[in-house]
Amino acid sequence: MTRSLALAGLFACILLAPGCAPDTLDPTPFGPADGWRVFHPLPGGYDLFAVWGASSDDVWAVGSYGHLVHWNGEVVTNVDSPVDVRLSALDAWAPDDIYAAGEEYLLHFDGHAWRIEDRFPGQTILDLHCAANGRLHLAGSFGLRIRDGDDWR
Repeated sequence: MTRSLALAGLFACILLAPGCAPDTLDPTPFGPADGWRVFHPLPGGYDLFAVWGASSDDVWAVGSYGHLVHWNGEVVTNVDSPVDVRLSALDAWAPDDIYAAGEEYLLHFDGHAWRIEDRFPGQTILDLHCAANGRLHLAGSFGLRIRDGDDWR
């Protein structure tokens, strides 16, 4: 429970309070003295915009420059990304079926690696949702797109 609260605090600070981390590169702790602690510039010094977790020891976040980070219950690690654009959306059906999106790219994680799943040149994906019925919903500059199986509408 303590780890999940610490992680939630870390992501809440990064996601909800732009500029809450100091600009210094020296690790500077801040946060409640009796609760979670955040050290800047960890986990990488990039802004993170979306978070999704399967459990308290399996949490993903996405952000600037294609930044993908994973919390395994002990440490936050940077993960190789196939893009270098701002990723702003993240959702999943399972730990081995995760989607991230940003700008014109839709990424998929199959439990082993992140890959480009689809691309919408000239468009911007702002959010996504993995619906309970197996449909993938994308919202963006194009309006709403829904994928049933392999077909977009």
